[in-house]
Amino acid sequence: MRQCAPMPTILIVDDAPAILELLRAVFRGAGYEVLTAHDAESAIRLACESHFDVVLSDVNMPRMTGCDLARWVAEHSPATRMALMSGCEAACAECPYVPRCTLIRKPFRFQELVEVVERSLQRGTSKSATDQ
Repeated sequence: MRQCAPMPTILIVDDAPAILELLRAVFRGAGYEVLTAHDAESAIRLACESHFDVVLSDVNMPRMTGCDLARWVAEHSPATRMALMSGCEAACAECPYVPRCTLIRKPFRFQELVEVVERSLQRGTSKSATDQ
């Protein structure tokens, strides 16, 4: 009997509830196991309890930014892929962890977002979505 590969797991982090729910539906439809968090602090709590193949996070969030979360992921879960969504490249300019992340520029189409995350998982490396 042939074994199926496990579904990739993704943690989606965004402070906008509507975006969070849309992304949850998109990635579930693409075959991912999905957990969500409304801020970086909640994401860290979830990441301490579970393994994620990918963390997909908005950059601009209150208190702790997506760049702060990228730093935490790099230090505590280096095998986890990190993807940051931002409409403002300047928000990521000072972050030393951005080169290890896939940077997805807003606005994006949902199918493109899924494809960028899938390529990141297949490649095992991170790049800017514009370098794809």
